[in-house]
Amino acid sequence: MAETEERRIVGMVISWTILDELHIATIAVHPDYRRRGIGERILAEALHDGYQAGTRHALLEVRAGNEAAQNLYR
Repeated sequence: MAETEERRIVGMVISWTILDELHIATIAVHPDYRRRGIGERILAEALHDGYQAGTRHALLEVRAGNEAAQNLYR
């Protein structure tokens, strides 16, 4: 990374494991960085990490009115 470049967190996921289930409660991407595939990559990484940890099912929680999240999950 160049000396003038700035590093920042632009997205995050909150999840937990219960037995063989991965529960994904929150995925968030900073508004300035949305629609760049970051949320999709965060979701894929969470699912992969859960699988590596032994989970075999995933539950994604989403509000009924959150169309952006529903589209991501589809």
